[in-house]
Amino acid sequence: MNFSEWRELALEIKKIEDQHKRLYELLDLFYSAQKIGYSKEKLDKILDELIKLIIEHSFTEEALMERTGYPEFEKHKKEHEFIKRKIAEILKRGKKGKEYLVDALRFFEKAIYEHLKNFDKDFINFINTKLKEYYPFQRDILENISEHILSKDEFLKLLDKYTAFLKETKLIAVILLDIDDFIEINFQYGFKIGDMILNNFGIYLKNELVHPKIFLGKAEKDEFLIAFYDCTFIEALDLIKNIMNLVREYEFRYKDEVIKFSASLGVAFYPQDGETVSELLGACEIALKIAKKKGKNTWEIFNKEFIKESKEIIRIKNLLETVISEKKVLPYFQPIFDSENRKIVGFEVLLRIIGEKGEIIKAEEIIKIANEKGYIDKLEEIVFEKINNEKILKLFRNRYLFINKTLKGVEKIKALVEEVEILKEIVEKYEVYPVIEITEYSFIEYIDLLSPLTQAIKEEKIYLAIDDFGVGYASFSYLLNAEIDFLKIDGSIIKEILKSKKHVSLIKAIDFIAKELGIKTVAEFVEEERLADLLYILGMDYLQGFYLAKPMPLEELEKLIKKS
Repeated sequence: MNFSEWRELALEIKKIEDQHKRLYELLDLFYSAQKIGYSKEKLDKILDELIKLIIEHSFTEEALMERTGYPEFEKHKKEHEFIKRKIAEILKRGKKGKEYLVDALRFFEKAIYEHLKNFDKDFINFINTKLKEYYPFQRDILENISEHILSKDEFLKLLDKYTAFLKETKLIAVILLDIDDFIEINFQYGFKIGDMILNNFGIYLKNELVHPKIFLGKAEKDEFLIAFYDCTFIEALDLIKNIMNLVREYEFRYKDEVIKFSASLGVAFYPQDGETVSELLGACEIALKIAKKKGKNTWEIFNKEFIKESKEIIRIKNLLETVISEKKVLPYFQPIFDSENRKIVGFEVLLRIIGEKGEIIKAEEIIKIANEKGYIDKLEEIVFEKINNEKILKLFRNRYLFINKTLKGVEKIKALVEEVEILKEIVEKYEVYPVIEITEYSFIEYIDLLSPLTQAIKEEKIYLAIDDFGVGYASFSYLLNAEIDFLKIDGSIIKEILKSKKHVSLIKAIDFIAKELGIKTVAEFVEEERLADLLYILGMDYLQGFYLAKPMPLEELEKLIKKS
């Protein structure tokens, strides 16, 4: 094999490896999108790209197998045919209007991962053997590479040399490992012991990751850098899993104690994630931040979508800072109706902000970042300031006023207890009945801390509601020991009851328990008449949703109340 033939073959392998990486990204995106609750249109778009890539990948592989005389070609081809048939079956279900996204997820999660891990891995190993017939970069480009852990500068210089030698024909996986919460070890045992642990862990990694194509460097503080050059994507995945296992198994013995920790990894690939060393390191850092954000003790491969996401987070963060400083917050109001006579019994206060161009932005577009970056308390404070005036409160006489509150620990609960004094004045002066509305997740997370709040509102015509009930954390046993007045049933359950007997049974069970405990029920996301009628039959006390009334600004609210 001459050099031009070798390079052509190396580029073909690179194409297949790029497809492997994109397949992995799309599978991960498809899984995450279903979990988060993307719309069917968005899921279909991801699925469409995934299927197209699978078909393209099959043709690319088969052409290269045939050209190189791969002995398992027919067996591999049959596996491709099986995958294509299953995809066709899933798409037929979709065309007939049947549920197919769950089937697609189950199939891809099992079959495609297994195919990449077993069939494609064997083929890549075969091709790599072929490549070794001519290895233009076989000479070692670094003296004494395996004798010590490299400094950050040494690591980056070596990485730069390899990128120059490989010239985009082969992959290099770069991994940034960060020990989770290592500062706690420093505080508990002292920085001297912390440094001993880091040094010991580095030697442990070096001894365990013995491979002629892997080199290791020490980055900042509690971070390590690992590079795997001339590797395949599947080999890189195996290395990532191996590193995670090594971290889990690591122990440092100090006196009579065994010190253990977890780590998070950010992974990037040369050349697609960066053509220079600084670009690769930047991609690793972004991927590591995403891994940390997901809860640590995990790993993440860089995706160019992360950059878009980071820019969007910065944009929303800047917007929220402007909104808070200029108080560009608007309270919107959505009526809540009695299920039997369809009269208005109360209103939920909803957060809206004014955007850069004067547009009204819904809370769901900014709420996640507002929570994560610590802006939510200030936003809720401004909303409360704006509704706490005579003109507005007079509109709600003899009605409930549901006010959303985000719980983030004991300090927020203390602040709510103090706010109860203001709510008492509202009850006495305007005969308005405030309902403090918290999410089910917050309720369960802080149930042991809620006693001061429930005691403060007891017998004061101030009430407590759980929002999003049944969305995933529900446990009826929690309700037995909590003084709850309202359960707001999550829209994801309500939407299904016209087509699912199981969801009807769930609503019946919730209603039965609530009535036994003296808790009123509110069905959210009521979007059509048939649904409203069925919810009344099933025993729901109150209804809220677009069919009855949309969220509205103060001006429209005044007109609605005058009319009613």
